[in-house]
Amino acid sequence: MPVKEDNASIAEFKLSEVERGRHLSLDRRPFIIREALADWPACSKWKGEAGLTRLDKLAGHADVQVMVSDTGLYHGDMKQRASESMPFSRFLHAMRMEDAESEQHWYLAQAVISEGASLNGRTAACGLHGLGADFDASSLLALLTEEGAHSTNLWMQQRSGSSSLHYDPYENLLCVVCGSKTVQCFSPEATPAMYPLPVWGESSNHSSVDCAAPDLAQHTLFARAQDSMVTAKLQAGDALYIPEGWWHQIDSVAGTIAINIWWRSAFDRQLGSHMDAYYLRRALQSLTETHKAQLLKKPSSGPPVAQEADEPPAAQGGKRPPAAQGDDGSEAAAVVKGGKGLMRPVKRQRTMQDKKPTDTGCQPGLLWGDLSDMQHFADKPAEQLMRHMEGMLQTRPDELRMLLWERMSPGFAELLTCKLEERAAQAGGEHGREVQSFMERLYELAGDARGLLDRLVEQKEAFAREACLHALQAATGIHGGAPADTVHCPRSP
Repeated sequence: MPVKEDNASIAEFKLSEVERGRHLSLDRRPFIIREALADWPACSKWKGEAGLTRLDKLAGHADVQVMVSDTGLYHGDMKQRASESMPFSRFLHAMRMEDAESEQHWYLAQAVISEGASLNGRTAACGLHGLGADFDASSLLALLTEEGAHSTNLWMQQRSGSSSLHYDPYENLLCVVCGSKTVQCFSPEATPAMYPLPVWGESSNHSSVDCAAPDLAQHTLFARAQDSMVTAKLQAGDALYIPEGWWHQIDSVAGTIAINIWWRSAFDRQLGSHMDAYYLRRALQSLTETHKAQLLKKPSSGPPVAQEADEPPAAQGGKRPPAAQGDDGSEAAAVVKGGKGLMRPVKRQRTMQDKKPTDTGCQPGLLWGDLSDMQHFADKPAEQLMRHMEGMLQTRPDELRMLLWERMSPGFAELLTCKLEERAAQAGGEHGREVQSFMERLYELAGDARGLLDRLVEQKEAFAREACLHALQAATGIHGGAPADTVHCPRSP
């Protein structure tokens, strides 16, 4: 069983208990394996001055890329990253001299020891492969996955320093051989609060936030993300499983040596196929649903601005247009089917001319228009909204008719339909008839069942479009072809 697990710490297991923790890797949750490297000769052979001599003997001739920093913060972002090529032996000499005065800090990061088979079936030759004589990564990896390693890499800290906030596109097992590391982790669901660099960039897996000294005035969402951060403190011999896509920032003490193992996830192996476009659409649909729920409860911002609206049908000469009829001659029942189908019309004759709405750009506050006072029903049981509207139906029908036509906003359309579906699904669907009857009365009041249904759908789609654009920008930096602070709101019919 794990030593501890709460919202501020990461689950911990001993090496003998890893099988019990595999459910966390399947659920993409990080966890620590204490004393995971007990059988690695490297843990004793790479210590101190003798350890640096051992490393020099095994691979001192290899050329390596060393990250350079004046502050001890090492940026993975290609636009800020500074590095220098040198023999491994030269870097090891700098490790011996870590207390000497110097204007620069050096960090050996992601130096490849071994790689898996490449696309042509060959295994890349790596200058540091001789280090593999002092550890066995495969046996440790086998405890977590049947997948072979994509690459095994060396990380060495000349002086105390920190990595920038980022995620990896691989499953990751970080193993501390000497020294210690503190790893701060954030779930992929916190991605909007990480202010990720654009998905099309060379450093798309990096954050704009300085995790050590965040500018909360510029990155306001990051303050909330810190509440859900989990922290792992690793000592020599410990290993940390970091799931693919988890944001993390790492602090290391001087002289720390670590090895990490990357392997491809089942999801990653599916990418690059004819299914990619489908995966993207499904992921975006899922994110859109999440953001719709968030927008529904988010306080509306900005003063309401009147929307342009054509004259509602009920106001044209004081006559109400005929209700839509089904094939069997029924009126509103033709477009009300209760439950999940309450928004799905059956076949019937249209009674209005096809009329395409003209989109007008609206600020986010116009998701609710002048109906922001209705937003509090988002946190209330569905029957409360229904009772409120039933009261209007009985005592203020003209006001309710105006709400359904002139004042209908994207936010209210989403709220109304979600609450009715919620009510219809309660008690195993027992309230389906109640919802159907309620909708029939609304359609009758509106005077045009088909027109009102079209209006609900158009406004719901305007709401979903804003949620989709919000999700797209938050996760990728893409604005979806329109400014993130606009939403297209259809006019009234």
